[in-house]
Amino acid sequence: MIVQRNKTLVKIGSKIVNREDAPPMVRAQIWPEENEAQIQQMIRDEQSKNRYHYKKNLPQKIAQMLPAALLAAGYVPNVFKDGASLKSADIAQWVTRSQLLEAVKKRVSGSQDAYIRDFWKGKGFVEDTLDGVKQWVLKATDAQGSK
Repeated sequence: MIVQRNKTLVKIGSKIVNREDAPPMVRAQIWPEENEAQIQQMIRDEQSKNRYHYKKNLPQKIAQMLPAALLAAGYVPNVFKDGASLKSADIAQWVTRSQLLEAVKKRVSGSQDAYIRDFWKGKGFVEDTLDGVKQWVLKATDAQGSK
């Protein structure tokens, strides 16, 4: 119970305490001019702690939220890259659906072209360009009829 107070001393019960001997939190409770400064310091300390925890946890939050956001935005993992998965937070592993479709078409048509080329070459045909159009023609034979 505070009995008396002035700028430098406070009398609590029968004891007199010098202002400088009291800890900052106690001074803030007794002297109004120190109250505002202590409140501002507490706010700065809490904001600093919050910023630290936010920065510390940011990579984990991004890794947790980014895959779902990319899916919702129309992106899919590029199945032709190593490490691509629905849980990947690496943006380089993601492509638009149309980009993936084009890559699949290119791979499928490339493998079909190789299959067709091998098939016809095995039957004695060769690729030739006539009037700018690629076509398969029978290999020319020499005079003895060998290929």
